[in-house]
Amino acid sequence: MDEPPSSWIPVSDDPLRDLVTRLLWVLLLLVINALFVAAEFSLVSVRRSRIVQLASEGNRSAQAVQRAQEQLRQFLSTMQACITMASLAMGWIGASQLAPVFAILLAQLPWALPVGSANLLVFLGLVYLQVLVGELIPKTLAIIYAEQTALSLMGVTSQLRWWLRPLVLLLDGSANLILRALRVPIPDSATLFNAVTAEELQLLIAATGESGSLEAEERELLTNVFEFGETVASEVMIPRTSIDAINETATVQDVLLAVADSGHSRYLVIGESLDDIRGLVHVKEVVAALGRGELSIETAINSFIRPAHFEYESKRVGELLSEMQQQHRAMVVIVDEFGGTAGLITIRDLVEEIVGRISDEVDADDEPDFQVVDERTTIIQAQVDLDDVNEKLLLALPIQDDYQTLGGFVIYQMQKIPQVGERFVYDNIEFTVMGIDGPRLDRIKMHILEPVATTES
Repeated sequence: MDEPPSSWIPVSDDPLRDLVTRLLWVLLLLVINALFVAAEFSLVSVRRSRIVQLASEGNRSAQAVQRAQEQLRQFLSTMQACITMASLAMGWIGASQLAPVFAILLAQLPWALPVGSANLLVFLGLVYLQVLVGELIPKTLAIIYAEQTALSLMGVTSQLRWWLRPLVLLLDGSANLILRALRVPIPDSATLFNAVTAEELQLLIAATGESGSLEAEERELLTNVFEFGETVASEVMIPRTSIDAINETATVQDVLLAVADSGHSRYLVIGESLDDIRGLVHVKEVVAALGRGELSIETAINSFIRPAHFEYESKRVGELLSEMQQQHRAMVVIVDEFGGTAGLITIRDLVEEIVGRISDEVDADDEPDFQVVDERTTIIQAQVDLDDVNEKLLLALPIQDDYQTLGGFVIYQMQKIPQVGERFVYDNIEFTVMGIDGPRLDRIKMHILEPVATTES
């Protein structure tokens, strides 16, 4: 029988012993490959904020991880070079060292096999082990135990980065030349770590919400944060028709009566109309002066009027909230393109866009926005945004520039200001006007009709 080719691995007269020796070499290379894969995935999976915290506490392993994250491209290139060398070495052992020994063992079997069987079996076996032991298992463990894995392996990998630095620089330089020739931008480490877009984060929030990893309240809060930046003032303002204002000729008694009626802490002060805004008055200042005996209930409020601040209805609420915080403004008047009063916004309105409706003792007796009558019927406040109606009732009512609220949708569909009791049907949903407040709709009943049964002729 022919002897196997010369080998740097010692060859004995026992084929089985030679096979075990070469398998041990393969196993060693698999472990090395797995460690490099684990180091690579743990570094990109570990929470960067946690590493910064540990590094600031003096953890040397965390400091090594932090340095690797700051030079992420070089680190990934080093790991890829090591993984590639380990994989090629394992393939070399399989082709030149393991297959001949395996062929000797196959030749001793009582049944005959084709000459190339040993090479094919060794190839399939190595592919299986490489994917399972060298890739899938270490990758999964590194993602699950990212912090422990990164801290444990960074010492060894840091030394390798130093030894392989010339090779890595050569590889990176070659890759950069090719990318530049293809007009592809070369990302830096910061770009690699911030590669997740806002849209991808929103998809991730939706996916984790559906899987149950996030509670409904947590999912809604995160979604509101993303939507907040795209919202404009006209979408969240208190509309002109809902503004409670007092006249510039009002007295302290008029202010107290307004507080008893609506409970606000600030009121706009107007002249002839809401388009003639003279300023605003703080109830706290009026009550404090009244308590000190500096005025009577018949005193005019002129001396308490402060300047009002104005913003256009196209203003992004994210920018508006930041400005109101910096300039210590609790209320802003929203004007349209012609300078007329369109509505007003308070700090509370903006905060509620993120955290949801905030109710205090005064609000406890207010009617809820959604009052469920039965599984098919809901009574809704007409001022509720149509977006919220669609989300709450799982509907797809159309939204246009002409309206934003449920009441606006009803008026748009009926092409008039309806009276109490008037109704119409849209997309198998019956809308009934339950209440009005002057020209403004107050409550709308939505009833999902039973599907009409069709009979085949």
